[in-house]
Amino acid sequence: MTVKMSAQSMGKKAESFILDWLSKRDKWTYVARFSDNYDANKGRWGKDKLVNVGRKPSDAIAILGGVTWFLEVKTTTNEKGLTSSLFKTQAGERDRIIKAGGHYAYLIYSVVRKRWYLINAYFLVPTDTWEELEEDGCWCTDFPEVPGLILN
Repeated sequence: MTVKMSAQSMGKKAESFILDWLSKRDKWTYVARFSDNYDANKGRWGKDKLVNVGRKPSDAIAILGGVTWFLEVKTTTNEKGLTSSLFKTQAGERDRIIKAGGHYAYLIYSVVRKRWYLINAYFLVPTDTWEELEEDGCWCTDFPEVPGLILN
């Protein structure tokens, strides 16, 4: 039986799945999650009281290939590619981190293609198609599909 998920539920499931997977990937990868309001009020912390944990710069901070990245995880059902609305919520934090010399990346899961795309925010083109991202080498061939995310 397939259960229809909201966009937020899909996103949180994909985020939890990939950050957990990355944290166990190998000894050269390190991941630390930032808890957000969803975690505090609906997710991993329970539902006892309303808590505002404040704005976070991203979903996680990770060391990948010796480089420390702020990682924002997104999920999309768009069949053509990226949309600028995917990148609005953390734009201010992202821009400040990049201006300060930090590294910021988006880890985007395409439910339609069942693939992960890792995009350096410095080179982000918010209207790239999936084909353009694959030409640029942004497709993460060794990342697993997120189980249970099905388009209805």
